[in-house]
Amino acid sequence: MVDVSWIGLAAKEVIDGVSGAGLAFDHVSGTGVVLHMLSSLSIDGRFGLTAIGRTAAQAAELFDATREAVGHIRNR
Repeated sequence: MVDVSWIGLAAKEVIDGVSGAGLAFDHVSGTGVVLHMLSSLSIDGRFGLTAIGRTAAQAAELFDATREAVGHIRNR
């Protein structure tokens, strides 16, 4: 994911935002989002994620919800 408005977001802000939205990977259900490449936020507003759902549709919903959750961080 990349958005120039995310440049300079701290990794902790993104992790907390995703966790607070209930999107973080849950080992019990085996679903959720795993974040990576968070150091790229300071360079170009980019980070990676793997969305794991029980179906492709659920994974797509998790992906979209993550974009929305991170978008709300700057608007707080």
